[in-house]
Amino acid sequence: MNCFQSIQCFFLGGVILLGSSLAVAQGNLENPAANAVESGISAISGWHCNAGEIEIEIDGNSLGKAGIGTQRSDTQTRCGHIETGFSLLVNYGSLSDGEHTIVVKVDGEVWQERQFSTVRPSADSEFVPQQEHIEYAIDFPKAGDALELQWQASKQSFTVTRSFRNLVNPSRMVSDFNRTFFGHARGYDPARPDRGHGALDETEFTFEISEDNFFMRREGTSLGDCDYTGSIEFYYNRVETEGSFNCAGSSGSYTAELFVNPNDGYYIGRFEMTPSGSEEATKDFHMAMAP
Repeated sequence: MNCFQSIQCFFLGGVILLGSSLAVAQGNLENPAANAVESGISAISGWHCNAGEIEIEIDGNSLGKAGIGTQRSDTQTRCGHIETGFSLLVNYGSLSDGEHTIVVKVDGEVWQERQFSTVRPSADSEFVPQQEHIEYAIDFPKAGDALELQWQASKQSFTVTRSFRNLVNPSRMVSDFNRTFFGHARGYDPARPDRGHGALDETEFTFEISEDNFFMRREGTSLGDCDYTGSIEFYYNRVETEGSFNCAGSSGSYTAELFVNPNDGYYIGRFEMTPSGSEEATKDFHMAMAP
């Protein structure tokens, strides 16, 4: 029997390499990915062109046989058919926190091996029961959006239960900001230790904001008058701005976040200011404003 009768021959640089059918090597363990961090109840899954049996082991312990033959239309070109998917449901909470090794055997032979890590939701139990708990992912999947997440015991993870699109309306925000506010600011200058942690300053804030440009004038007493000019980005519950400042006695660059109360009427922000020619005298301003 020659190599063309039962096994494939690969010719490379004048050397004939012998191997099993190319289709046997075709496939992919997709989850868990190499060096991924896993938690909750999820599927170990992937695809293989012609496996008759797939067994999963973690840390040398068999989890049993995976289901095989589910339809994967994306494997038609590679395998010549689409019944290639495999999966096995596992509760990663049953594993200790830390690194683990998964081994996938195809028809009794080791096919793929890799490392991944797990984090258990609870330090006391591998299963957290159903309970009412909601969190929010802010500015995800893009700025101005948010997702409501609720705990699902059946998945041992948080599931998206509501989505909010374009929560920040820049046009409305621009209208809200473009007026005068009275409030206070507290600044700290490391170059002036005599000020301790800053002097409270009764201040008037005047804004001129578009959807792209930011200008703020702060007229105060102890901290001196300042103008801030830069760009602006709108997010779920805040705006970010960066640019240059010009104050009485100093000028330079700034970055800032202004957090917004959606009911209007209350804003709080922090300006990190770096005067020109100095890397040490960074001023930090906290502001609370009300119309």
